[in-house]
This record gives sequence, structure tokens and C-alpha cells, in this order.
Amino acid sequence: MKLRTYILLILLLFALTPMALLLTFGLPPMLDRLQIFYQQANIQQLRADFRDLDKHMASRQALTGVVAKLPEPGIIVSSGNQDQQKVLEARSRYSEWINRLFGKSLDIISINFLDENGTARFWLERDKTGKLLEKTQSRPDMPSHAFLTTVLNAGPSAVLVSPIYTVYDDHQRRLLRLYIAGAIRDNVGEATAMVIITVDPGGLARAYRDTLWVQNDGSYLYTSKKSPAGKAFEDFPGLVEIFQRGRIGLWSDDEEHRMFWVPMFRTENNEPLWVGRIVDESPLASLLRSLLITGAIVSLLVLFGVWLLTYWFADRLDRISKELGSGVQRIVEDNEEVKFAWDKPQELHILAGNLTHLASTHARNNRNLRTHTRQLEQSNRFKTEFLANVSHELKTPLNSIMVLSKILREDAALPSAQQQKAGVIHHAGRDLLGLIDNILELSRIESLDEVLKLEETDLRQLLDDTIALMRPQFEEKGLSLKLDYAADTPDTITSDSDKIRQILKNLLSNAVKFTDHGGITIAAKLLFNADSRGQPLHITVSDSGIGIPDKQQKHIFEAFRQADGSIRRRFGGTGLGLNISRRLAALLGGYIEVSSSENSGSTFTLALPLEYYRSQPAESPAQQEPLELDNEQITTTVAASTLPVADFSGQTVLLVEDNIDTMLQLTQIMSQWGITVIAATDEDEIREVLREEPECLLIIINSRICDSNNCDSISIIQNEKTSGVIIALAEDCTLINDELIQAASDCLTTPINALQLKSIIDESMHT
Repeated sequence: MKLRTYILLILLLFALTPMALLLTFGLPPMLDRLQIFYQQANIQQLRADFRDLDKHMASRQALTGVVAKLPEPGIIVSSGNQDQQKVLEARSRYSEWINRLFGKSLDIISINFLDENGTARFWLERDKTGKLLEKTQSRPDMPSHAFLTTVLNAGPSAVLVSPIYTVYDDHQRRLLRLYIAGAIRDNVGEATAMVIITVDPGGLARAYRDTLWVQNDGSYLYTSKKSPAGKAFEDFPGLVEIFQRGRIGLWSDDEEHRMFWVPMFRTENNEPLWVGRIVDESPLASLLRSLLITGAIVSLLVLFGVWLLTYWFADRLDRISKELGSGVQRIVEDNEEVKFAWDKPQELHILAGNLTHLASTHARNNRNLRTHTRQLEQSNRFKTEFLANVSHELKTPLNSIMVLSKILREDAALPSAQQQKAGVIHHAGRDLLGLIDNILELSRIESLDEVLKLEETDLRQLLDDTIALMRPQFEEKGLSLKLDYAADTPDTITSDSDKIRQILKNLLSNAVKFTDHGGITIAAKLLFNADSRGQPLHITVSDSGIGIPDKQQKHIFEAFRQADGSIRRRFGGTGLGLNISRRLAALLGGYIEVSSSENSGSTFTLALPLEYYRSQPAESPAQQEPLELDNEQITTTVAASTLPVADFSGQTVLLVEDNIDTMLQLTQIMSQWGITVIAATDEDEIREVLREEPECLLIIINSRICDSNNCDSISIIQNEKTSGVIIALAEDCTLINDELIQAASDCLTTPINALQLKSIIDESMHT
């Protein structure tokens, strides 16, 4: 995935997160609050309607009070024929007045006038047309005697409302009746009669068409043919729980239908009569739908705007990134003086100026460095040629001096004093010849003129021959020289026997020079651990000499340096032996280490691989490339060696290794197979290689490096998500830590076995 895509996704995520959080956590509570608000508004509307009903009932009570104060004439006119005629006429006029007063109040179905004993004296009942109240032959229904007694005993001007009574008509249909009664009193305030106004609750139900009237047992009020059949408990599951609570409640089903239920009147059984009002959700649903559509449109517009902004920003960052990457590449690879031009913002403008200055400085320094390098190479070449020529020129007269001094030393005709002087001359000449030979050897190494002759070498025989060669010098000083050859040490190795012999001779010469008593031991053994670094064969030369001070141990391998560097030093020598030995050990793929303390002897260890492969046939000195090791220039000149035939051209391998010898050996082997080997020794180099070469075939990592930094390298490799297969590199695969075991798919042992390496690469190619 490109950097531009990463930036675009990050910016989009950063911009859209607040919107997503708002829609997820802000919109649902807002919609819930809106729904609650709508329901509360319906409750308020229902309460307003019921307040109208209360006002309606209050108006009926007020009318009842008016009728009680203006009763029908028969209640107040005396009896008799003449009086009866007047009463009939008065009652006729009274009926007309009542119809004018109650004609449009269709819920009032009858008006009854009773005496104090509860006997009906006069009544008016609404006719079948539902328009007039007129005198009928049949007596209207009356409330209970207890209710009538309560009315007579009520206080002055009291108007009472009865519970709802159930009555049946001639066809045995159930009807509900509500009675409003008031006492008719005489001049002294005694109740002499009463008026009963009968109200039909069914008429109230018709007046409120959007409501349902249900008794406490769940039965409907049958006010018309359109009234629901059955019981409300069946039509509204869960309604019985609301009725049991006895207070206003909200009923709803799974289909978003809602109704408010309110207890309004009391029946003759002292149970409430319930009124249900449907809550119309369509306005709220329409509002919610409108809000969602508007929110979706606004969200899409915001999303589009955010996308345009982030696209522009990501595109600008991508262009800057490409310009920066391309510019740095041109600076590093082509040594160009790249000019960066970013005007805005100010920080980028400053960065562009600094990078331009850095590019110019880098290019100039590189040119100077290359010029200086060419001068150094030329100077070094002149120096080497000069040393070689001078050494050859010196050897010719020196050989004559040594021959003549030897003849004079052995000439019996000369006095002993002259023979002794001739011996001193011969001894000095021999030392001078050794110095010249060392200088020539050093010149050959530095001029890349040292060619290895790799062959199968009998190690035990090589050590025995070296001891036999050096033994006379030890016997001359009375020192012992012995060999300790471990049982697990192999009999043969693949290396250059002459170079090994030369190294051992230098080490033994130093040992005999700095040892006055005791002896020297040569030991050969195999050592497989984290410290062997791919060179398991350890040949040690231990002496019982004067030892080396700690502060001088780091200098003894430098050219022309000795532990005692003063002009009055006790022991002579040029100081080139250890320097040459270390260079030769590096040529053989090994190294030399020293362990010593003053006055306690010294132990020099030569570590070598058992089998040393070279990546290509021997090259001419001009083609060979120097390698830096411990601040010394050594050559990688090699002779041809047999390797398994393979062709892995185009593949790349990342080698995480800090040992130059192992690094060199692996590079030489894989290079001959066409593999590009990129070495890295720290975290920054690993990151850089994985970013530039994400498709590398293998990642070979030394377990010792993993142990030293707690496998940070493993974490870096895994975080970079490279496709390369991780291979552990160790002397003993059973000793690597758990994290490397889990990350690695295989383990490569050292010293390097080319067949094992080829098998691992073949398997990785087919994975």
C-alpha cells in the first residue's frame, strides 16, 4: 500500500470518527427524547379532551341545578280539576322550555321529577328521532333507592352524579345509564322533591369518536353497530395489567401501535370505566423519516467534503514524499546537488532550504572524499611498491653479508674474538633478513598479492610438523613444547596449510622469545557456542612467559607495535609478526584473540572454520576488494573451491550478522549462486533494508545478536510485515531462545554447510 493511501485513510478516519460517534451515540438518544416528547404531547392532548369531558359533565350538573330550582309545574301547583288543567298547560309550556334548553344535548335521554318518597310525578324522555324530550307512558329507569336517599339528604344546592348503571331494554340489550340528581326544596329549605337527569354514556362515547370505552372486566360499551366485538383484553394483550394498576397507562404492541388508557367513571360495582385513546405515530414517523433523510444528505455532503479535503492533503503529502524520496536517492546514488522548492507552509520552506544546503554539502564532500581516496590509494600503492623494491634491493647485499659472516665465523684460522664478531654480524643479518621478509609479506597482503591455496589439510600432521620445526629453539632455551589434541578434534580441515603454519610459527616464535622458564603448550579443540562465531576449531598457544599488560593488549596486533615499545626494551623484534598473523587468520575466515595478564603468561587463540568456501575463483590483485577488519585492510582474495551448483539469480537475502568473517563467508557462497546479499548489523539498517527490499527471499539472523538485544530485531522484522522467511543462524540450534524459535522456520548451523544452505533456499523458493 502506498504512502498516499495510508495518509488518505488516516485522515478520513480522523475526520469521520466524530461524525460516526455522533450518529452512533448522539442520534438515538435524540430520537428517543423526541418520541418521549411526542407521547407527552399526546398525554396533554388526552388530558385536555378529558378536561372537556369534565366540563361537559359539569355543565350537565349545572343544568340539573337549574332544573331543580325551576322544577316542572306539577310539583308546585295544588291538585284539582281546575288546577290539573292548568298543570297540564304549564307542563306543556315547561316541556317546550326543556327542549329548547336540552334539545341539542343528545346524551340526555330523560328528565324525571320525583316526590320525596321516590314516586315519579312527571318525566320527559327523548323520542325515537332523538330530537325532542316528550312525555311517555312508560316510566324511565331510575337509580337505586340508596342513591335517591343520598340526594334528599345532601346539602343545599348539591347535585350528585351516580355510578354508571347497567340496564336492559325490551330486546335484552345492555345499556349504561348515568344519573345526575338534585333536590327540589321549599321556601324553608326542606327537600320536597327531586329531579333526575339520565345521561347515556354511549352518547359520550359517540361524542369522542377517537376513544374506546371499556369496563373493568374488558367489555366494550355497545353504543352502535360499529363498536368492537369481543373483549378489549383480547384485542389489546397486556391491557389487563394496566387495568389492575388502576391508573393511567400506555399500551403498545410490537407493531409500534400505542394507546393511552384512563379510568374515568365509577360503575355500580364500584369499578372504573376506562377510556382508551389511540396515539397516532404517523406524524412522529414522518418527522423521524424526514430527520433521517436530512441527516443522511448532510452526512453525505460532509463525507464528500471531507474526502475532497483529505484527498487534496494526501495528494500534496504524496507529492512532497515522492520529491523527497527521489531527491534523496539522487543525492545518495548520483551525488547530485538537488534543489528542493516547497514554499508553503513555512516549516516546509525551511526544511526545503536545509535539505538543499545538505545536498550541496554532501555532493561537495563526496567529490572531495573521492579525490582524497584516489590520492590515498595512489600513495599506498607507491608505498607498497617502494617497500617491495627496497626490500628486494636490500636482500641482495644482505645475503652476501650473511654468507661472508658465516664463512668468517666458521674459519678456524681467525682468532676467536674475530669469529665472535663475525657471529654477531651473522645474527644481526639474520634478524634483518627476518624483518625484510615480514615487510615483504605485509606488502603482499596489502597489495592483494596473497593467494590462498585451499586444500584438505591433515591438521594433526600440520601441528606435529610445526612443533618439530620449532623444537630446536625451545630446546636451546631449555623450554618444553607439547601438543594437546582433543579427542573430538577432526583429523582434516579445508584451508591453506602454509598460512596456518606461518601463523603458528609467529605465535611460537613470540612464545619462545618472551618465556624464560616453563614451557609452551599447543592445544587443538572444537568449541560450539555463541562465542565461536562460526569458527569452531580453536588452536591455542599458551606460554608461561612474562605476559602482556592489559593496556597494551589492544595494541600488540598493530604493525610495528610491541608490548614494550621503548628503545631500551629487553626483547627485540619488528612488531610485524602478530599483525601479519591476524591478517592471515582473517584471510582464512578466522580470527586471533589473546588472553593474558602481566607475569602470568599469555594464551593466543587461532579460531578457524572447519571448511572454508569461497564465492568465486581467484582474481587478479587489481580486481580484488579490500575489507576493513579491526582498522586493518585485509583482502578477500580466494582460490576456486567446489560448491554445490545452483542458480538463484534475482533473489535477495538479508543477513543480520555483526561478525565480519561469517558475513564474508555467507556472502561469498550465495554470491556465486546469483543471490544479492545485503548485510545489516543494527535496527536502523534492518528497517532500511526491509523498506527498500520488502520482497527478500530469506532473512538470516544470528542467534547471538538476538540474545544480546532481546530479539528487538525479530520484532522489527515482524512489524515490517516482510514476505521473507526468517532463518536462525547458530552454532547449536538447541541453544537459541524461544522467541527466535517461534519466528524462524529453520536453523542454519555454523560453520556454514553449503549443502544445508542450498536446501534451505530451495525450500523457501517453493514455499
